[in-house]
Amino acid sequence: PKEDTVATTSSTRGSPPSAQKRRQLVIGCITLFLLMFVVAFGGFGVWGIFQQLRVRAFVPVQAEVTHSEVGVNRDGDGSTFYPDIRFRYTVDGQTHDTGKYRIQVLSSSGRSGKQEIVRRYLDGSTVKAWDDPDQPEVAVLDKSFSLFPVIFLSLGVIVLAFVIGLW
Repeated sequence: PKEDTVATTSSTRGSPPSAQKRRQLVIGCITLFLLMFVVAFGGFGVWGIFQQLRVRAFVPVQAEVTHSEVGVNRDGDGSTFYPDIRFRYTVDGQTHDTGKYRIQVLSSSGRSGKQEIVRRYLDGSTVKAWDDPDQPEVAVLDKSFSLFPVIFLSLGVIVLAFVIGLW
C-alpha cells in the first residue's frame, strides 16, 4: 500500500494543470502582453506631454527659413508626410541651424495639411522661432499643444484599467 501511495503522488505531479490553473496562466500571459502595451503607449504619451510642457518655457527668437518642403516617408504600407523645415537663428552670438517644426514631429497621411504649413515658412523668410534657454541649439517654429500624446496616454490608461479588471 505504501508503494501505491508514492506512485499515485508522483503521477499527479506530472499531470496537466487544472482548468483553473490554465485560466490563470492565460490571464497572466494576456496581462503581460497588455502591460507591454501600457508601458509603450503610456510612456510615449507621458514623454510627449512632458516635451510639450517643456516648450512653454522657450523664448522667442528671430529666425530665417533655409529649407521648406513637405517631407515623405515611404514604406510598404504607403507614404506619410511631415513638414521638413530648416531654419537658422542666433543666440548669444552663436548661430544655430535646426529642423524642428514642433518639439515632436510625427509624419502622418494627409499631404495637404503639411503643404499648408510649408507655405507659411517659405525659403528666405524671416519668422519667429522658439528657443530653449537651457539648450540654445534646440528651437521650434510651433510650440502649440497637441492632443496626440494625450490620446496615447489615454489609451495606455484604458488598457491598464482593463488589465486591473482582469484580476
